[in-house]
Amino acid sequence: MSLILWTLPTSAYAAYQQKAIEEMKQALREAGAEVREGDQLACHFAVVDEELVWYGSMNFLSQEKEDDILMRLRSEVLARELLNMVAGEAAEPAT
Repeated sequence: MSLILWTLPTSAYAAYQQKAIEEMKQALREAGAEVREGDQLACHFAVVDEELVWYGSMNFLSQEKEDDILMRLRSEVLARELLNMVAGEAAEPAT
């Protein structure tokens, strides 16, 4: 199984959250996940095995809010488009 998680740099989180965020990132890496960072992330999602997408308003590494939502979708096309989007590459059009 492969897991790629894009998240903000630890420094983008509130000071009181940074230690816990960095510990979570390290635990994910030790478990075999690929943790990538981006400064301008505008959405929250995780991609598992290049086809399973968890997408929504929930921040995966910090405290959830009462009204957060999360959808589970199985789509290689959607997974590829999301990963391309955050990597700054031109996404292939959906078919």
